Amino acid sequence: MQPWTIKQLNDAMRADLEQCHTAHERLMCEAINGKHIREMATVWAKTRKLTPMEVAIASKYGYKPQQ
Repeated sequence: MQPWTIKQLNDAMRADLEQCHTAHERLMCEAINGKHIREMATVWAKTRKLTPMEVAIASKYGYKPQQ
């Protein structure tokens, strides 16, 4: 299934983090998934308005809403 909201991406990241065994794996998993969340937030913001929850989640990973 293709995720279509930032919340779904965040939930998938949480599931990925549960599979990690070491702190380094968790750090890398969060960095890679966080980058993906930022990128998708930018793409989706061009086609539709992000919900406040989506902006909050994406902002946690460095997303800055365009004005």
